[in-house]
Amino acid sequence: MTIQRGDDKVPTTVDWNATISQALPWRSVLEVSYVANRSYNLYEDGNQSNYNNLNNVAYGGFFQPDPVTGLYVTPAPPGCPSNSSDPSLYCVNDPAHYSPSFTVQDFYKYRNSQAIYLQTHGGYSRYNSLQLSFQKQSGPVYFVTNYTFGKVLGTRDASSDNGNSPGQMRDPFDLRSSYGPVAFDHTQILNLSGSWNLPKPLHGQGALNHIAAGAVNGWQLSTWTAFQSGAPLQDNIPTLNALYPSGLTVPTVAHPNLPDNSIKLPNGLIADAVSVSTWLGTTAPANLFPALTCDPRKGLKSGHYFNPSCFTTPAYGTNGGYWPYIHLPAYWTSDLGLYKNFKIAKSQSVQFRVSASNWLNHALPQFGLANSQDEQLNFLSQTNATCTGCVGASGAPLQINAISATNTNENTTGKPAFKTGSRSLLFSAKYYF
Repeated sequence: MTIQRGDDKVPTTVDWNATISQALPWRSVLEVSYVANRSYNLYEDGNQSNYNNLNNVAYGGFFQPDPVTGLYVTPAPPGCPSNSSDPSLYCVNDPAHYSPSFTVQDFYKYRNSQAIYLQTHGGYSRYNSLQLSFQKQSGPVYFVTNYTFGKVLGTRDASSDNGNSPGQMRDPFDLRSSYGPVAFDHTQILNLSGSWNLPKPLHGQGALNHIAAGAVNGWQLSTWTAFQSGAPLQDNIPTLNALYPSGLTVPTVAHPNLPDNSIKLPNGLIADAVSVSTWLGTTAPANLFPALTCDPRKGLKSGHYFNPSCFTTPAYGTNGGYWPYIHLPAYWTSDLGLYKNFKIAKSQSVQFRVSASNWLNHALPQFGLANSQDEQLNFLSQTNATCTGCVGASGAPLQINAISATNTNENTTGKPAFKTGSRSLLFSAKYYF
């Protein structure tokens, strides 16, 4: 740590590292630092979160008449004759509103173009951390460790041309509402490393002792261990890959007794699918975020990271918000190495090395491996019809699709279904000349 004091002509510098090293004859150095920075005018091009898209449609825009045709249309018409052998009663009774196709581009300000992103430098971020470093040398042992407790906050706009994305924006019309922990934030980071020149147990005269000592003495053992707490779940899996239901059941010509599970739009029409278009009346937000009914971090079993029962479809006309800080599984690994240099001539030597990566053979839990769907929420409820005459050609009851208030995917329990990582051994030799 260096402190500078004085005017432009005569700066005063105090090197505390040198001072501590001289004061501690056993060669130990402890550093404690507060490190922080702020960044402004960060580049944004909106290509992932739709921020600053000049063709964004305002919330509720799709519920207004089509600017080209003047008709009220629905983004998800239920079972019209053009795509169904058993059309809905809505289509048959009101073809003027349900049969015309829904054209998103009709609602754009610049209809001859698709997305038009206004490139800006409006993003900002902040980093605060407490950092500790300790190193010690005692005879043949040298030990170094460093620890960081910090937080990275910033605008989560999913835009990055250099490095990882900071996360998914919830509202492309309001950059400030996306400020929070970014996708690459790790609250705690710990690194440990050390080396040990192993004892030389063999001594004595004679050719045999000389050969044995050359083989046994002079080995060096080194190790490195790294730990970091998991990154934010929402910034890396913004919607938990939520699947919202489509093909919601409505009464049809052949089965008029079926329940009506459609979505009632503000313009008086209905839709049979939950999506950004039918829920918010726009395609501006990249995703429809689930809402929370409880704190998903509470009451967890061992090995679980969130409670999937706390997530639900947001209230109609709203998008789910940002959740509490839920950590993904932590990362840690430890490597071990053993090596020795054998002198052959004055300028020649051979080094033999045995290295073990993840030598403790500690597998790490991870979501989304092997198509496990353990990070996927599903809000589709499927049951058999119980109404009179609601059976198919085979006589079996028809399937009823409805919106579920809670997750129905049994694979998503809040615990990763798989682990990854295993011990790896490497034997090598190097010839120096």
